[in-house]
Amino acid sequence: MILFFFRDKPPTPPSSSVGALKDPFWPSIKQLFRNKNVWILCIIFGFVQGVFNTLGTVVGEISNEYGYNAVRIE
Repeated sequence: MILFFFRDKPPTPPSSSVGALKDPFWPSIKQLFRNKNVWILCIIFGFVQGVFNTLGTVVGEISNEYGYNAVRIE
């Protein structure tokens, strides 16, 4: 019964933005990676993430020398 009473698409789009959407996915991705600001954001995020991970590792190694470790004593 569903095949007979329901259409494949609604007669009007659910919103105006859906009706205006014409660009496929991949051209938008290509345009994104051509944007200089996206690359600056990726470089800055990578730098901050690298510094955070490095400091976490170094603090863990330094604290082991003074007897602190991750073992829980009960």
